[in-house]
Amino acid sequence: MAITEPRLLGAAHCLATARLERHPVPRVSETFALANLDEAYAVQAAGMQQALAQGRRLCGAKAGLTSAALRAALKVDEPA
Repeated sequence: MAITEPRLLGAAHCLATARLERHPVPRVSETFALANLDEAYAVQAAGMQQALAQGRRLCGAKAGLTSAALRAALKVDEPA
């Protein structure tokens, strides 16, 4: 499914640029007013679409926030 909403594409582009230029950005969820996890995952999907279109390849998965202590420190309750 192609992501077409400009706000979500903008968030994905912001993250891609930060990664490429190796600099931090303000919290994307606030800057682009992401309302929920569905929108956050849509930004992730848009970023993947952009990367694949540039010839990059998907070669693995990252498991994040698997530690209960890290989730507590970041005030995140998922994944449970």
